[in-house]
Amino acid sequence: MLDAMQADLRYAWRAMRRAPLFTAIAIASLALGIGANTAIFSLLDQVLLRSIAARDPGQLVLLESPGPQRAMVFGRYAFSYPMYRDLRDSNRVFERLAARYPTPVTLSAPSGQGLRVDAELVSGNFFQTLGVGPLLGRTLNQADTARPGAAAVAVLDAAFWRTRFGADPQIIGRTVRLNGQPYEIAGVAANSFRGVQPGYRPAFYLPLTMKRQLTPTWDELDNRRALWLQLIGRLNPGLTSQQAQAGLQPLYQAILAEELKQMPGDVTGNFRRRFLSRPLLLQSAAGGIPLLRQETRAPLLVLMAMVGLVLLIACANVANLLLARAAARRKEIAVRVALGARRSDLLRQLMAESLLLALAGGAAGLAVASWTLDALLRLLPQNGWRLALSSQLDWRVLAFTAALALLTGLLFGLLPALQATRPDATPVLKEATSSPSRRALRFKQGLVVAQVALSVLLLAASGLFLRTLINLKTVDTGFRTASLLSFEVDVPLAGLPPAATAQTYAALRRRYASLPGVSHAVLAENSLLSGNFWQMTVGVEGYQAREGENLNPQVNSVSEGFFSALGMPLAAGREFTDADTAAAPRVAVVNEHFARYFFKDQSPIGRRFGIADRPRDITIVGVVRDGRSVSLREEPTRRIYLPFRQSPDLGGVTFYVRTATDPDALIGTLRKATAAAVPGLALFDPPHRRAAVGRLRRL
Repeated sequence: MLDAMQADLRYAWRAMRRAPLFTAIAIASLALGIGANTAIFSLLDQVLLRSIAARDPGQLVLLESPGPQRAMVFGRYAFSYPMYRDLRDSNRVFERLAARYPTPVTLSAPSGQGLRVDAELVSGNFFQTLGVGPLLGRTLNQADTARPGAAAVAVLDAAFWRTRFGADPQIIGRTVRLNGQPYEIAGVAANSFRGVQPGYRPAFYLPLTMKRQLTPTWDELDNRRALWLQLIGRLNPGLTSQQAQAGLQPLYQAILAEELKQMPGDVTGNFRRRFLSRPLLLQSAAGGIPLLRQETRAPLLVLMAMVGLVLLIACANVANLLLARAAARRKEIAVRVALGARRSDLLRQLMAESLLLALAGGAAGLAVASWTLDALLRLLPQNGWRLALSSQLDWRVLAFTAALALLTGLLFGLLPALQATRPDATPVLKEATSSPSRRALRFKQGLVVAQVALSVLLLAASGLFLRTLINLKTVDTGFRTASLLSFEVDVPLAGLPPAATAQTYAALRRRYASLPGVSHAVLAENSLLSGNFWQMTVGVEGYQAREGENLNPQVNSVSEGFFSALGMPLAAGREFTDADTAAAPRVAVVNEHFARYFFKDQSPIGRRFGIADRPRDITIVGVVRDGRSVSLREEPTRRIYLPFRQSPDLGGVTFYVRTATDPDALIGTLRKATAAAVPGLALFDPPHRRAAVGRLRRL
């Protein structure tokens, strides 16, 4: 049997060499189809299918508690540090319960230039919970997080250790400066560990209790009304997530009752009931924190379906080529049948040709996939997600390609082979010319119809995608993007005291505005169209809120001249000026949607509101036209703009520089101006908390 297969493969190889044009066209068609599928599968595998590199990842769960809150909430899976400690110390269902929070830091280079890198604040039992050991040195432990500020130590990511420190085996014990403060390298994480959030691979793992030093503009370590930590637990052996969830609920209800006692006395009875009934949900964390998965699942599955159609069209093309080739070989097959060849032998030989074509197409498809994947990743912004994705094809992708090639060979080869081995030898040998039978013609026509149908379906899907892109491109954002350059600066990450933050940003703004060719230089705490936004609860003077009403408009802190610089027209009032300092009365500009919602047809100018539980001491001085600030797809929403000088906890900001010349030519000048003003301060791409060192963004 093995000898027969080898003989079939040798014959198939000779047959392919005798028809180089047919072979080249077939392999090229298959390479495009298989390569596209392999490239998209590689992304889908990295984002949706892989488990994190942890011991027994099926026992890991992610905690979530949906429901009403009166707190600062940072994301969907968010808990306060005091609640984490309560759950960690009092539960009976977890072997261990760990906490983590991603944040950017500035790494001081020997040259003095600041380098923006991603980091992760983690609890002392983080690596033990995951079952991840060190490659060098040690991981963090409970002693490192015994008390706030107790241990300025760091664990390096293995990839960052290789690229930034040249895989130096003597790295343990060395000191690096993060946000201007020294941290001792305690170890390097295991080589296979890429973090717990797909698309986010931190360079440093740092003790959670160093938060005050690493996020100087907001501490919130002991604040029960600041929800910012993500919690991952390892279940006790033999316990299911449903059992653990039921066992945790009484403890969680008791914690909620204690937290309710610390809330202001103006909460309603309905809110109390809803707050106390909040569930504590456990979902599988085998794949890590699913933020990227939730955002990209639908687009990736749609892309996979589209490239699947491309492969089906390629298979139909090759099947038609094989039918045409079989028509030319009818006399050859008839002679072999007349000489006693069995149909099974002919089928095996023809399938050997198809499978050899498929394997050759799969091999060529790997090259196409590598090029396509690299091109796709280059199109993505140079942020943490892009840096965490790899264009290398690992064994899982290779196995997928091999299986796909074999399946493809069966798909396009079997029916033509069955059709080609059906003729009666006598009529074919008597024919003066070799012409296909009616059955073969009908089969070929069916393939053409299938090709046309698949092509129409693919063209329709592509047209819908193109239409969506055109619609998004023509969306009126509410501001002018021509000759506008944006970049992010985070003064607190350079080690400057929080009290000097606003003054430093004001000085940088003046310096940028004075550069040749710059017409405007303004800043905003939340970058535009980055997907990031802040929401705060407001109380509006003269407005009676309804039970359960959403009073959480989006809030952004901006500089004076922001609206005129970006071409955002005012509908009434004024924008901010240099006089709107921390010592001046608090003021705000609201958008039209906010004004209509709270004031109907009345003028909002001069009306006041308050944020959270603070007095209603913010006066509205202007109304700006509605526009899109978070994304191109967002619905009209209420929005508040505050003067950045009156923001008590100002962190990183995005600068917008409008030029009369090519914005790209200004990048080097901006970097030099920044280094001259604040040594060690880095410029990097928005959006906030996603960018690593990269290019500045041109809008």
